[in-house]
Amino acid sequence: MIILPILGIVFLTTQIVFDEELFDSLVYSLLSQYTVNTLILCVGTGFIAFTFSVPTAWILSRYNFLGKKIIEVLAILPMAMPAYIMAYAYTDAFDYSGWISIMVKDYLFSAGIINDPILERVFWPEIRSMPGACFILGVALSPYLILLARGAFQKRQIQLIEAAMGMGVSSYRIFFKVVLPLARPAIIAGLSLILMECLSDYGTVSYFSVQTLSTGLYKAWLGYGDVNIASIIAVVIFCFALFLIISDKYLSSSQYKLVEDEKSSQNFLKIGGIKTLSMIFISSLSGIFGFIVPFTLLLKAAADHFLFSLTPLDNIDKEVFWSSLNSLFLASGSLIIIIFFSWIVAFTLRQNNSKIMLFIVEILCSTYAIAGLVLALSLLTLSGFLSNLIFLVSGINIIFTTSSFILFLAYVSRFFAVGFKPINSRYYLISKNIDFSAQSMGLSPTEIFSRLHLPLLWQASLIAGTLVFLDVLKELPATLVLRPLDFETLAISAYGYANDENLGMAAIPSLVLVTLAIIPIAILANELKKLSR
Repeated sequence: MIILPILGIVFLTTQIVFDEELFDSLVYSLLSQYTVNTLILCVGTGFIAFTFSVPTAWILSRYNFLGKKIIEVLAILPMAMPAYIMAYAYTDAFDYSGWISIMVKDYLFSAGIINDPILERVFWPEIRSMPGACFILGVALSPYLILLARGAFQKRQIQLIEAAMGMGVSSYRIFFKVVLPLARPAIIAGLSLILMECLSDYGTVSYFSVQTLSTGLYKAWLGYGDVNIASIIAVVIFCFALFLIISDKYLSSSQYKLVEDEKSSQNFLKIGGIKTLSMIFISSLSGIFGFIVPFTLLLKAAADHFLFSLTPLDNIDKEVFWSSLNSLFLASGSLIIIIFFSWIVAFTLRQNNSKIMLFIVEILCSTYAIAGLVLALSLLTLSGFLSNLIFLVSGINIIFTTSSFILFLAYVSRFFAVGFKPINSRYYLISKNIDFSAQSMGLSPTEIFSRLHLPLLWQASLIAGTLVFLDVLKELPATLVLRPLDFETLAISAYGYANDENLGMAAIPSLVLVTLAIIPIAILANELKKLSR
């Protein structure tokens, strides 16, 4: 069931009709433009995420200062703010006609700093652009790199650092010559994850009118109804994702063998004065730009809408209520299914650690790299084929498309790796001697799992469930295409209003979505704090 999207993509490739003239025009015009823009977006987003995340991760793992606990929570809060909602918030304020840009331009013009009316119209930077999309995505995705890099920094070889400090090496050189090379696999893994999210993003780039492969796929498929071109673009996106997976595995094989000294304690350097202020400023940037600023802007937009709009509150409340219930239903249902399958696969892998089983698990986890729109196209194509096949064989007309079943199937396929990897990582820390002892006492495999393994996997399962809940709650492209008719979620409601340029109304479901996402973020922060002890 989980690998159905991959089978769907293989089926898609067999359905492509290679018209040489059409293919040449597509490659030399649209496809080349989409590909170049996608590469620029990935590079720009990766650079911004690295700039915000790695210094923050190093500061939090190395230094102890006043307010550090607050910064630790603030650093991961952008996970509660989807990139497309952040885009709506910043556009409402910083677009050419936004209230902040108008206020700044009026002040500069009235103060005589800008006297030329033409200059007043052109000097303000365009937020709905490629740099704007890179900034939004880089800040929104920075927590993933912060968490991975911080975990790697906390596992650093303390003896190496102390030896370098004893030789008089500066902290600057220690970071770049000792710590950063040791943390390279984790940083590359984080950047690969961010680039995969860039490939799958649709809400931000479509709202900013940035022509990438995902927007090109949506236009070709749902805009022009050209499934042939859409299939070609979908295969190209999938090839990009495969390249990222292979590159991650190759580059993450560090040439440095990191051996932790369990006897050495983690000694934080205490700092104060001006250094404390600089550390707080640097480490809080991602949280400020990724959560505090957009959340404040959303509150202002929602307040303005309530004050100046004639929309009846009853209609808004009813719509937001049902959208919230639908979002919670999808996120909770996906969480239960994915965690259940993760337990089964992880336990099976523990019992049978063969190369074939490891290969199967790799295939199951690789579906995370499939973009939401590609996933939707492959599943709809495959479900249409199966429906026709069943009708031809049995005469029974079964429609799988645009149903809750296929939507859950998309979520389970897309986010299985998110739930599986924390659980499987915890399994590696459980000694197999426990299994041998239990087997000698006559316990069955089911009893071993339920009575011994499950209590030990509780914390990892909670972290995995939290991450799955967050991802499903924020998912837009797959939900937009595969949802049943008249089925609205908070993400779709916000997207619909923003597309109609009604940012005041878009702020209301956006705020509710972010508020719901803060709850699992708090659980995640608490569990990560326990793990770091």
